[in-house]
Amino acid sequence: MEHLKIKSFGPIDEADVHFGDLTLLVLIDKNNIRKTLEQYSIIWGKDADKILDLYFGEGMIISLMAVVSMMVFIMLLISV
Repeated sequence: MEHLKIKSFGPIDEADVHFGDLTLLVLIDKNNIRKTLEQYSIIWGKDADKILDLYFGEGMIISLMAVVSMMVFIMLLISV
C-alpha cells in the first residue's frame, strides 16, 4: 500500500497519506486521550469508549481500528 485517503471520518475532514520506505502510524491510546481532555476540563465521563464515540462519532473508532489493522496486515504481507 503506497497511499491512503480518508474523507469525513469523525473530526477528520480529509487525510491524504503517502507512505514512504518507512512510515509509522501511531495511535494514542484512549486513556491518554481521556487524561488530556480531563486536563483541559473537557470531561465527558470516565468511560473511555464513550469518550472516543463522542469524539470520533459513534462506532467510528472500531472502523478506524479495522482500517489500521488491515493496513498493518497488508504491510506485513508486502514485506515478506
